[in-house]
Amino acid sequence: MSISVYHATQKSTASGISRLLPGAIIKMFALARQRRALDELPDHLLEDIGKTRVEAAKEAARAPWDVPAYWRG
Repeated sequence: MSISVYHATQKSTASGISRLLPGAIIKMFALARQRRALDELPDHLLEDIGKTRVEAAKEAARAPWDVPAYWRG
């Protein structure tokens, strides 16, 4: 039995982008993506996490730079 190990020869696009953009901007893009995903969840999954459709829509409508206070430290 042999074991093969895969080594990526190219750096991922995400790591290339992260070198170009400051961390705060990357976090804002990630937060915006997460808010969109939250808004797209079906009602039964929102119920599982204790959120309503209205709360999800309100969160999704927030601007990307409207970040949690602890990020601003």
